[in-house]
Amino acid sequence: MSSSPSGGVGGAGGTSGTGGLAGMPNTPAPGPDCTNVAPDPGPAFARRLTRFEYNNTIRDLGLPTGSNEAAAAGFPTEERRNGFDNNADALTVSPLLAEQYMLTAERIAGAAVDTGMANLLQGCTVTATNEATCAESFFTKFGRRMYRRPLGDDDLLILRNVYKVGRETDFATGIKLALMTMLQSPRFLYRIEFGATPKAGEKIVRLDPYETATRLAYLLWASPPDATLLDAAGAGKLSTADELKAQVDRMLDPAAANANKLKHAKEMVANFHDQWFDLPRVLDIEKDAKIFPTFNKGVLGNWQRETQRFLDWVFWDGGGDLPALLTAKVTFADENLAKFYGIPYPAMVGPDGMPITTVQKIDLVDKARGGLLTQGAILGLYAGPNQTSPVLRGKFVREELLCQPLPPPPNDVMIVLPPLDPNLTTRERFSKHATLDACKGCHTLMDPIGLGFEKYDGVGLYRETENTRPVDASGDVVGMTGGKFNGVIELSQKLATSTELRACVAMKWFQYAYGRDYLPELGDTCTLDKIKRQFTAGDYKFRSLLLALANSDAFLYRRVTPTGGTP
Repeated sequence: MSSSPSGGVGGAGGTSGTGGLAGMPNTPAPGPDCTNVAPDPGPAFARRLTRFEYNNTIRDLGLPTGSNEAAAAGFPTEERRNGFDNNADALTVSPLLAEQYMLTAERIAGAAVDTGMANLLQGCTVTATNEATCAESFFTKFGRRMYRRPLGDDDLLILRNVYKVGRETDFATGIKLALMTMLQSPRFLYRIEFGATPKAGEKIVRLDPYETATRLAYLLWASPPDATLLDAAGAGKLSTADELKAQVDRMLDPAAANANKLKHAKEMVANFHDQWFDLPRVLDIEKDAKIFPTFNKGVLGNWQRETQRFLDWVFWDGGGDLPALLTAKVTFADENLAKFYGIPYPAMVGPDGMPITTVQKIDLVDKARGGLLTQGAILGLYAGPNQTSPVLRGKFVREELLCQPLPPPPNDVMIVLPPLDPNLTTRERFSKHATLDACKGCHTLMDPIGLGFEKYDGVGLYRETENTRPVDASGDVVGMTGGKFNGVIELSQKLATSTELRACVAMKWFQYAYGRDYLPELGDTCTLDKIKRQFTAGDYKFRSLLLALANSDAFLYRRVTPTGGTP
């Protein structure tokens, strides 16, 4: 018999990690010996646009959606692997999605033509004698933006033929049919890469400049390359580390002149964080009102906004480094959330003299709050509906912050929640995990971490006692050097400087940026080691991590595909 919070312990959700859990304690392994190892970018896949990327792409092409909803609103939800929805191997096209591509293309193309074609025709004014010229301008100029590279002869032939069919009705219909064709083309829906023509004996090839530009744009913006990137690709200016760095700096430039592009970068980073920490699920949290009388569903939106605003601030404004993620004494709360936590809300008045009660940046001064792990979204999400959960909280730290996936419980073990007992603390109720042979293997890795969170109840409120008894918040990250801690603040400080967390953050970004699993083969091992070293050299700044991702072998190269083989 094993006990765990409602919903069960669950599986690891992936096979990657920083070295695995066999033979705990698991001290960090030394880096791989990559001396004289030939570059290996690992496998490459044709990556289909996700719903998030599709919406961004339609927006940045200046195309209307034809409805009040986002362009991809009707697309089925993507499968998540390793916590992310952009894994190329999972991005298949179902019959439902194929139908939605067709219907969405028809709706967008119709709206684009009906609202005027200036954006499509790129400055060509249609007259009775130059329709063919304007159509050709549409194919070559707007088509370059759609396909993210100049169109080849085969692409142009298809569009010209489709246009001719529609032109039998009128010019607008010809353009509409051509745009519908573009919107359903693999050239648009997929990021197809061939790389340079390999020389005899070559096993890897550099991506061509347009493929590099596209990878860079979707890495940093989750959106297509702008004119500057496409022009740089056309001029062959994306082939050196300095040229790539210049583009990364431009694309992440906080200057006001680049505010719109920075907005795209912020949306990409926010999407990464939402998926990493499962923040959309915060709005679905359920809690027992009898156990937590101060809680109401209205606080869920406050929790989600607090963490989203905090993560945005850490990445872009709060130093932009990894330690701040866990230790920054800052949060973002409106008056209601501040009152819920019991923290001071700054007294401010607006121009009209009325008190401001909206979300504000608050400097934290008490010992209870600071960093991601003390926020309601995390504490409430990884807890049960009527109590805390050392298992879920410990599992979150182990898998999401240390990248050490845990196996699922044995099939013959019944997962039963330890019953509430007004005479026992949570630590006492969960002590059974340490004695049952079927449970203690994994629970030894989770529970000692989660029990260190016990000064925060199931809705994230700080407490010193439970059932009138003092709370023991001592904990241990088994397998981590110096893993013993007392309370979440001390745990956060230890994690912030741990090699395990640094490696895990690099791993998470590797999986998200490249849209695939980390494969424990020499190519990926050396690629990730290089990324981690550059992250370290950059003082663990997140922007240095993005630059390292954009300058790695896995990003710049692809394997040569043998005839009849796989990428």
